Amino acid sequence: MNFEKIVITGARGFLGSHLLFNHSPEVAIGTYHQSPPGGDAYDYLHLDLKNPSVFIEAISERQPQLLIHTAARASLDWCERHPRRARRIIVEASVRLAEWCREHGCRYVFISTDVVFDGRKGNYREDDPAEPLSVYGRAKLEAENGILAANPQALVIRTALIYGLPVAEGRGSSFLHWMLSRLEKGQ
Repeated sequence: MNFEKIVITGARGFLGSHLLFNHSPEVAIGTYHQSPPGGDAYDYLHLDLKNPSVFIEAISERQPQLLIHTAARASLDWCERHPRRARRIIVEASVRLAEWCREHGCRYVFISTDVVFDGRKGNYREDDPAEPLSVYGRAKLEAENGILAANPQALVIRTALIYGLPVAEGRGSSFLHWMLSRLEKGQ
């Protein structure tokens, strides 16, 4: 499938920036939360997942055919400390984006996580029962269910550990970055 316009949320993050940089600036638009990235040819939109209506207005003007939603508050510790805010960001905003995509004929891809499983079995299949142990995992599972109820054509991708190097400085951290940092500190 060829798309004339793609919006990728979380383009300052590790996965989002890799996805963005795999498309030309003429096709792909990224999002940011706090400060816009600079130094490249891409267009960026501000996205506050606590208030997606402003973002929805901005993407409505651009009429993308595909929205890939990688943005989230992925810190398990933060989510445990702020469960209501985590739910608002992970569940409510993601479902609202799915609804907008359904209403506007835009394909929607939601990046979820294998943290929806309890980790006891391993080698999970998509039809294995999900039993999240954390606020983050429960929110991602609730988002998956809400998204598919609101937009049955949406694609939910449960990723496992994503690793590698960022595409550019300030473009998210990865498991590999975390491990290298720990090794450098002798931890």
